[in-house]
Amino acid sequence: MSNIIDLSTRIASRPAVSRPIENVGEVDMAPRKRLPREPQTLTAKNAHLRGRRRDAWWAAERQVGYWKARMGMHSAISSVQRAGLPEGRLHADAESEDWFRCCESTGPRS
Repeated sequence: MSNIIDLSTRIASRPAVSRPIENVGEVDMAPRKRLPREPQTLTAKNAHLRGRRRDAWWAAERQVGYWKARMGMHSAISSVQRAGLPEGRLHADAESEDWFRCCESTGPRS
């Protein structure tokens, strides 16, 4: 007895024939309104709180990224200006006092 199956003798199944569907009407159903439900478990409550804070955290992350990039660019400009390289003349003088403005624009200090 052989364990080999000869697939060439198998018959392929026929594709389904699409027939027009009769006696079917369209029904307009209003979407179900989901009632706000208070989370039951501590994990669900924490997930709910994180979801509510997500936009604020993303905005803060974007601001931090902006200031990191700006500080990096300021450092690079200052470096080439101190070295007297021609690229330094492409930018205004990099002054350290400019960083005090970044602290004032972010809001009140506590």
